[in-house]
Amino acid sequence: MVQRAYVLAAEDAIGAQAEASPTAIERSDGSVTFQVGMTFDEIEREMLLKTLAHHGNNKRQAARTLGITTKTIYNRLLRYRSLGLIGDEQLGSEDDD
Repeated sequence: MVQRAYVLAAEDAIGAQAEASPTAIERSDGSVTFQVGMTFDEIEREMLLKTLAHHGNNKRQAARTLGITTKTIYNRLLRYRSLGLIGDEQLGSEDDD
């Protein structure tokens, strides 16, 4: 993380702002812009969570939109929860389909 912060820093030193990971920016037209420096894992997580939010946490609809299975969505959400990246409320249940 420190190496990435240094490479992406505008100056020779990195400060506290470098600790925050870049995030996706959701626009009013529903599109999402990803910032340079985001990892593929961060992009995947943001896209999955934003797609779920767009579909009212309906995992079946989100899976169809993303071209993946609902099992893949559950596996990703369980991993995000185990890493402390999301809470139980975002995981939902299988009844949310």
